[in-house]
Amino acid sequence: MIENMTNNEYKEITLDEAKKIMLDILIQFDKVCKENNLTYWLTAGTLLGAIRHKGYIPWDDDIDIAMPRKDYEKLIELNFPQELFLQNKYTDKKFNHYWSKLRYQNSLYIEHDELNKKIEYHQGIFIDIFPMNCINKNIISFYSKLQFFINIISSQNRFYNKIFGSVIKTYSIKFLNLFNHENNDICIESIDTADTNIKAVPKQEIFPLEQGIFEGHKFPIPKNSKYYLRVFYGNSFMELPPEDARKIHNYKIFLKNMVANDKK
Repeated sequence: MIENMTNNEYKEITLDEAKKIMLDILIQFDKVCKENNLTYWLTAGTLLGAIRHKGYIPWDDDIDIAMPRKDYEKLIELNFPQELFLQNKYTDKKFNHYWSKLRYQNSLYIEHDELNKKIEYHQGIFIDIFPMNCINKNIISFYSKLQFFINIISSQNRFYNKIFGSVIKTYSIKFLNLFNHENNDICIESIDTADTNIKAVPKQEIFPLEQGIFEGHKFPIPKNSKYYLRVFYGNSFMELPPEDARKIHNYKIFLKNMVANDKK
């Protein structure tokens, strides 16, 4: 779609402008969750930003949300304001991830790994929504190894991924979700995230949730956010990484011109 950006339909915007839209998406997401009694919390780089910077990590360019599986499944059945699109395998058949994104409709967010590819799914400015499974601590070793093995087969091996990847992933998710129960004691990133680096946090370190500050607004965060962040980033999570390790997802970000004018 980049070749079409020379017309008057889209206007390129800065990352700071896009961050304001992402924050607005998060605020609307929070409102929907409150209205429907759904549980969520800031996770990954967004939680790190809340703890270390009271907002975005300066070079970060997305927002990350975690939800218990039961709340996530309820969320994907809800309706959102017209300007937002809840994207997942059910609502966008061409979408190639196994979690959900809440997208801003009249926008285009081009990621570096999407360059020179034929993209057929919605690419609006987004926040990521990751489901978390609650599993019994006695099976965590088995569960983690199985999830890791499935991810290797369906994500990294080109032959299996090309022929069986989507089928393997779909049915593996359904199988592993059978181990999920809200009364279990370990929260683990679902295979939906397609991540081979398993991250598991005791439920007692997450709940009851607290309120954290992110860009001047209060949002739910884990009870023991520092423990949570050590699981994700190691003991030195409060230290800034070297500049060459500061990952940036976006290549270019656009708004439709009529929307860009409204946002000025």
